[in-house]
Amino acid sequence: MLSPSDAQVVARDPQLPSLPVLLDPPLLLDLLSSRLPHVELKRLTCTYLRYKPRTNCLALYLLETSLGKIELYAKAYAAGDAEKSNRRQGRQSSSILGPGELDLPDPSIGVSVFPNDAALDSLAVLNNDSQTRRLLKRLLPQFAANSACSIRRLSYKPERRYVGQLVMDGHPHAVLRFYTESDFLRASRNAKVLRSGSSPRLPERLGRSRQYAVTALQWLEGALLSELLAEEGFDAASLSRVGRVLSEWHATDAGKLEPKTRPMEVESLTQSAESAAAIYPELREDLHDLCNTLGQHLLEQPSHNRCVHGDLYAQQILLQTDGIAFLDPDEAYRGDPAADIGNFLAHLLRQAPHRAQAAREALINGYAAGGGAVDIEHISRYTAVSLLRLISEPFRRREPNWPAQMQAILQQAQSLLASSTRNPSTLSIATTDNVPVDDPFSAADDPRMPFLADATNPARVSEIFATHLPWPARLRALRVIRYKPQRRCLIEYDVETSGPESTIVALIGKARARRLDKETFHLHGQLWRSGFDDCSEDGICVPEPIALVPPWQMWLQKRVPGIHSIDRLIAHPQSKLPSRLADAIFKLHRCSVHPARSHTMRNELENLQEKLPLVGQHHPNLRARLQRLLEVCSQVGESLYAAPICPIHRDFYHDQVIVDGSRLYLLDLDLFAMGDPTLDVGNFIGHLIEYGLRKFGSADALAKQQEEMIGRYLELAGKEFEQGIGVYSSLTLTRHIYISTLFEDRTPLIEGILSVCEQRLAAIAQA
Repeated sequence: MLSPSDAQVVARDPQLPSLPVLLDPPLLLDLLSSRLPHVELKRLTCTYLRYKPRTNCLALYLLETSLGKIELYAKAYAAGDAEKSNRRQGRQSSSILGPGELDLPDPSIGVSVFPNDAALDSLAVLNNDSQTRRLLKRLLPQFAANSACSIRRLSYKPERRYVGQLVMDGHPHAVLRFYTESDFLRASRNAKVLRSGSSPRLPERLGRSRQYAVTALQWLEGALLSELLAEEGFDAASLSRVGRVLSEWHATDAGKLEPKTRPMEVESLTQSAESAAAIYPELREDLHDLCNTLGQHLLEQPSHNRCVHGDLYAQQILLQTDGIAFLDPDEAYRGDPAADIGNFLAHLLRQAPHRAQAAREALINGYAAGGGAVDIEHISRYTAVSLLRLISEPFRRREPNWPAQMQAILQQAQSLLASSTRNPSTLSIATTDNVPVDDPFSAADDPRMPFLADATNPARVSEIFATHLPWPARLRALRVIRYKPQRRCLIEYDVETSGPESTIVALIGKARARRLDKETFHLHGQLWRSGFDDCSEDGICVPEPIALVPPWQMWLQKRVPGIHSIDRLIAHPQSKLPSRLADAIFKLHRCSVHPARSHTMRNELENLQEKLPLVGQHHPNLRARLQRLLEVCSQVGESLYAAPICPIHRDFYHDQVIVDGSRLYLLDLDLFAMGDPTLDVGNFIGHLIEYGLRKFGSADALAKQQEEMIGRYLELAGKEFEQGIGVYSSLTLTRHIYISTLFEDRTPLIEGILSVCEQRLAAIAQA
């Protein structure tokens, strides 16, 4: 079924009648199944899309079958396009599925099964071992016919290019690149001009075949910068070395490379903006304005004749023990060197925004130290140019909620443009005089968290945010909203974003005394990118993570609007909220983000065994009952079946869910772990029972809401989870016996909660 956003794209393009099929993998899978009844087709996932409105659309898929995982691509044509009927004339092909080209009931769709490709004819040799070996012998004279070899896919863009790693006798030996004819000629021309030097290194060309439009390049060992950037301990300062090498690259002789003129740059920029506007028309006006401003800037700049890589970003940079290599210079040209820096930074803003500021400073400092000319304003504008060229990537890559992602990229580009105009020397957050500070807890004086003094000082906040926020902004106010002395602190910062339409954004900073909680920040980011962003179609989200602030052992997220779910549950007992809460936690249980840590029944029981005796120290008259209750808890817990583990919240209750209309936000995933899914539902129910006792004097005060939530979850997950929910809700309520001792106003509840726990656990033990 099409998402609402994809359905709108389809509605705007009636010239491509088969576009709905390409955007709906389950529908295409049904069509493929009817064509391939002899193979079990399990799942079809779209990994890449190339869309030309009113002309054609090409989609690459990963097909999971009983024979293994197979790549194929489908192409939809405009009604009446002669290309679709001519594309296979004279072609005989095969694949692991049988036919290499599949005819579907829909005549305006063509399907090719890898390695069959309408524009990369030579890829078909990979279907035949003897043909593959003949090609290798032609490309690599040293290739031995008896070598054990295989080709591992590195990247593939149908009808454009295929890149594979040649493994011989168990070791990487070369990179094979299959091109279209025109791209092969350009890559060959660049390979003659650009020779590998000491800095930067380039892969040496080992052989080529014009007949097959294939080149073989040396395999270089090292670590891709893109992979290093994803590691938590990566030091962005090491990018200064990359900056030095880039300055040397720009100083090499580019005389024989093809030039890219200013009008050519503007034309490319305009095409990117028009393509994005066709996909998401709501951005058209902003895209037009941004494109005009950036285009005018480019046209006003003098021409340059430096050696430009043409597609430089972290995945094209290899860090070696004794140097740095640049990969894939096929797009190299003569032009403005700032284009390489801007492209690198634009990709970084999209893929690792929390590293962008520090990486930018290190790269530019290294570039300047290597003799490269630096114009910060010009680089910022080129970064905005590159962002504009990337703006359709969320749609092409089939990212969840791609409209919101496109909007975010546009806003980044607008902010860069506004910031470079206002203050070309930096992309900082501006200091504001008389920023109100509210610290009712005197958290700034905490001896175990001395950094809180800076975190509540407007001048220092402005300074630190300048190098850690992913976009420029101005501090307007700060408030300490929650504080546990010498343990943790929550600070709310109001910042005003820059750009054509400035807005006030509230950020929640979470600081801990023990250490920076990078794990939770990164987990939030993974959840946000996997369907929990605030434009998710099901309305189930997590707050957007913004940045890490290591000097304060803090990470930032956006504050979300709405009210706590308990207020809605009480005010509107007839609402569908209990069912929605079940939907929300079930979605989390089914998510693709799997944390490293786990939580078991043993952990749950150990917590009770540690805490309940503490209650007996203050209430000696309850010791015997508490001990018997602990024994029953252990008996019931240890007898519970072992449910399949999955991602769980671990502290899911009414204060951890914010309701904003039909949208739900899951908060505080600090304990996110792998565990029994019934723990989350039971935890929520246990809290509702305690809340009913505390606020209304009855454990059954919110019974209707409990029943609806449990019923909906069992409907989604299965009736077999009912026992686990009952056990974990009772264990949660037992934990509240201890929690009640921590609050003076809850102490009178202790014996009442104990009685309810005894009744519930006795009933479970006897069942």
